Amino acid sequence: MPTTPNESTTRGRLLAAALAIAATAAFSLATPPFASASKHQPTIIQDNAFLASPASSLPTARQLGTRIVRVSMPWYSMAPNAASKKKPSVNLSSPGAYPASAWAPYDALVRDARAEGLTVTFQIAGGPPRWATGANPPGKYRSNPNLFGWRPNAKLYGQFVHAVTQRYSGHFRPNGASSVLPGVRIWSFWNEPNFGTHLGPQTTAGSTVPVAPSIYRSLLNAAWKAVHQT
Repeated sequence: MPTTPNESTTRGRLLAAALAIAATAAFSLATPPFASASKHQPTIIQDNAFLASPASSLPTARQLGTRIVRVSMPWYSMAPNAASKKKPSVNLSSPGAYPASAWAPYDALVRDARAEGLTVTFQIAGGPPRWATGANPPGKYRSNPNLFGWRPNAKLYGQFVHAVTQRYSGHFRPNGASSVLPGVRIWSFWNEPNFGTHLGPQTTAGSTVPVAPSIYRSLLNAAWKAVHQT
């Protein structure tokens, strides 16, 4: 049956619209949907500046939406007589072996974080004190002892971790304090052990024999054991 010009035009428009809809549907199927942010994904901010002024910096972190703050605790900066080659004759597994002044900023942080409803995680990092450093460390490893580590003694590192995790176990009350310190439940050990100066030597024999992985495994095993003792 012949069609009028108006009918032909209408059919053409409908066909064009149908093709457009089909093309849009095909594009929608081919394009992945936009990802929605997880409502349960934790947000972490790491900054050792939290230690300097927790009372003012933690509320800012909370307002930014974070719920976990992470700071580093360098072994060297906490250790007694850290620059000496002679190991102190004290029980290095006890929090009392380490200066109260070294603990003070971390104590303040965990207390203020609890008041703000924030969780704290500590990274128990190197570098080691001189008395826990391997023999004949190259000069560059001594240039930044708070960060760099040469063949750190895993047993002594484990003792330090024991002291830290005991203090922040949630059951420890410092001398003169009226209440126990809040507990810390999230830990990490060492900083970038795959980076040359952070844990050395990385390799020997002209970079053909890996060394750092076994050193780090010993550190991690000692830390894991210490955590479970406290």
